[in-house]
Amino acid sequence: MVTIEKTEKLAHFDKETNSSQPLIEHLVNTANSSRSIGQKINFAKTSFLLGILHDIGKADPLFQDYLQSEKKNMRVVHSTVGACILYKYWKNIDEINVFKSDKGRMQSFRRYLEICMYVIEAHHGLFDIIGKKQKLTEEKHVYECTVNTIFSRLEDYINDKKYSYQEIEEFLENIVEPTIAKEFNDQFTDMEQFVISAFDEYASFEEIFEKYWLSIESSENDLFNSSEDETVILKFLERNFFDAMLIRLLLSILKTEDIKDTINAYDMIILDEDESKISDLKKEYLQKIELEYEKYSNLDNCDNPINCIRNKIAESAKDRGMSDDSGIYKLDVPTGSGKTKSAIRYAMHQMTNKSKDRFFYITAFLSVLEQNASEIKAILGEKGVIEHHSNIIGSNKDGRAELETSDMEDLDYAKHQYLLDTWDSPVVLSTMVQFFQTLLKGRSENIRRFASLINSVIVIDEVQSLPIEVMYFFNLIMNFLKNVMNCNVILCTATQPLYDYQGIKHRMSYGSKEVNDNCDIVKLRHEELKVFKRCNVKLFKDNENANDFASIEEVKEAIIDRGDKSILAVVNTKKTARNIFKATLNQRRGDVAPLAGAWIEICSNGPQCYI
Repeated sequence: MVTIEKTEKLAHFDKETNSSQPLIEHLVNTANSSRSIGQKINFAKTSFLLGILHDIGKADPLFQDYLQSEKKNMRVVHSTVGACILYKYWKNIDEINVFKSDKGRMQSFRRYLEICMYVIEAHHGLFDIIGKKQKLTEEKHVYECTVNTIFSRLEDYINDKKYSYQEIEEFLENIVEPTIAKEFNDQFTDMEQFVISAFDEYASFEEIFEKYWLSIESSENDLFNSSEDETVILKFLERNFFDAMLIRLLLSILKTEDIKDTINAYDMIILDEDESKISDLKKEYLQKIELEYEKYSNLDNCDNPINCIRNKIAESAKDRGMSDDSGIYKLDVPTGSGKTKSAIRYAMHQMTNKSKDRFFYITAFLSVLEQNASEIKAILGEKGVIEHHSNIIGSNKDGRAELETSDMEDLDYAKHQYLLDTWDSPVVLSTMVQFFQTLLKGRSENIRRFASLINSVIVIDEVQSLPIEVMYFFNLIMNFLKNVMNCNVILCTATQPLYDYQGIKHRMSYGSKEVNDNCDIVKLRHEELKVFKRCNVKLFKDNENANDFASIEEVKEAIIDRGDKSILAVVNTKKTARNIFKATLNQRRGDVAPLAGAWIEICSNGPQCYI
């Protein structure tokens, strides 16, 4: 039986087994594992800071009593306390010498503190930061303003006399600050020094935004002929959006590592994969995809020009996979050119030669995903491959309750949740829906998955299917993935959208960080593209009045006249497609040849019929 010292602060306690985890152990474990992820995006100190402060409120005697109490319906706030420690720097910034002569840096520091304060406060659940309008008095003037709820929550905690903030400060001074000094080789003597040093990471983040925003702004044409004021507004909006994505990223790291250490509080249930084993698995993937292409190597000199061009595409994908830095690239090749396998080859060389952590294959259509997932697993094998969509048993459902309890008492459930809700695998195959939920949705598992995208290769297939309504968000997030999260985003489609078109307010920044004219992984000449042109497309009534309606009878006759040739008719309503099919089928019931070559597809572009 474990004997608990009254002076020892605990993070977790199991009354059934009398097992416990010291609070400082939980804080250090979370901080160090967060730090290892954060260093990949140059936010190592900030990630450590968030980890070391996120549960410091558990040092309050009220929470310690709650841990060992039979009453679990009482509410003890602990996630606000870490933010409260940072709040004193926000309020007393005029007393910090390094900021006294630099108002711009002072404003930036306050912005940084607000980001960190929100992440700590929200690690058990998101909340809106916009509060209600309140009347404030300043220098005898009364005015209304909207108060940020971060600060109102802090004031509520500070004014609640049941909490012992003085004891928190003692724990910070006597336990936490010496721990920080130890973990960082005595570089920092107190929390203030460490916070200011961590802020430098955010200052570098601001410089990244400024650098790549300017490169976008100074393109050949002015920004959609905008006025100077409009340009300033757009820059302001993008800047705020980048901060919002940074909040999501830091929160994703903190939530994931907090939950993992909580699950492991008493036993090592979830172990990090051995880096050498992951490296060996990546090499195995690369060998398998190269073996696949060895089958096609003897087709270069064959009589089939399509195979020759396919090999050219695959070789270009290989070369670029070995050399490309983080960026946004296009794999703009025709249907039937083998772009899925070429994308796999590119990704495997990136993982091996550029040390990318994961390969994500994302597509909009479930049928396409299932088909290509089978092909990918047939090549790479199933080891280390996650297929995540609605047809896979165990996938998340929106109706499932979230895991947001502060103590994580049900460890079996927590373990299941952790394994289900993190894309912690070298290869992830999923849908556009799951991908966008990971990017934007507020559920716990969606937020936690976001950090798994760091330093990854993300292949987005059939990207043209994205609705125009999400274009701004998509462009800005892809820029963030490239510039901050060191991702390689590959946009795959035979009909590439122009996400960098000058008329778009928030454009996508193609290419690598330093070179914006290398966005095309493969460049095919016009003669090479013509090889893939194996069909003729024309408007049914190709005359001066191209919008003339065609009757069902006319379309039926055109289909029948073509005998057993393959035909695709595109019409604009389901009813029309059904009527054409029925009319043609009835006409041919007495014939020997079946109506196997006639396809009818629906479009929304008007009354035209294409054959």
